[in-house]
Amino acid sequence: MKFEHIIVRATVLLFIVTATNSAKAQEKITFPSAPIMPSPFKQKQAKAKGITLTPIPAPDLQGYLFRPKTSDKSPAIITLLSGDGLQKSHFEWGQELASWGYINLLVDSFGSRGGTNWQDTPNANIQTDAYNAYQYLTKQQYVNPKKIGVMGFSLGASRIFSILNETNIVRPNDVSFQAGVALYPNCDSSIKLNAPLFILIGDEDPLAPYRSCKTIVTQAKEWKNSIKYVLYPSVTHFYDNKNYSKVEGNRDKTQPLPYQFEKNHYDAKAHQDSLRQIKSFFDQHLN
Repeated sequence: MKFEHIIVRATVLLFIVTATNSAKAQEKITFPSAPIMPSPFKQKQAKAKGITLTPIPAPDLQGYLFRPKTSDKSPAIITLLSGDGLQKSHFEWGQELASWGYINLLVDSFGSRGGTNWQDTPNANIQTDAYNAYQYLTKQQYVNPKKIGVMGFSLGASRIFSILNETNIVRPNDVSFQAGVALYPNCDSSIKLNAPLFILIGDEDPLAPYRSCKTIVTQAKEWKNSIKYVLYPSVTHFYDNKNYSKVEGNRDKTQPLPYQFEKNHYDAKAHQDSLRQIKSFFDQHLN
């Protein structure tokens, strides 16, 4: 398989828990979420009516923490869910990241609000969840607070463009991600990013057309963005999720067919290449 690679650069108590999908994580945690400020537009509208808006209370957040076996301060990566919610593949990524020497905080934005996915939890604010996860990690003595990255899948990957947008006025001043990885996102072009970004997507993705991602790559020099981009031929959405395998015996048949199973499929070669390249990318920017 030949892949298209484009790089553009500019000058708590530990225990084992089992999720409903039978995946295991090192530690299930709850961490605080800061109140959400109304958008400047809503504040302006309210002010015109003589109304002062106050911050909206936010729920405590749930997540799963994976830690490498070391007593040293470690770099950390926050992972953001795809719209179909917490999957076994997300736990497998957490275990993989920890095996590379990274702390991983997998944020369950939907479960924190009593739901399971974007359809039953449309109010999940993944962007602010990422900021709160960052602030939580910087307070932990085992985390290197200057070496924190963010990684997302599908919906979570799409939110990374706002999270890393240099002009994002809702990002707290103390939040500064060092790198981002977006797997099969809907790309947001014509923005200045404040950290290097790695985009991985397939050219047969029915949910996230790759052409918008190629646009952000071609605009990288203009916006002075550092972008790494991989386009996988004949690869679809969710290509890293083994539950999309069409090979008999590979899929977990105790679970219902995943979202748009017929249109998407697991690709072992692209998955393995992603593991290799994402490790290299994070090693470059977080070590």
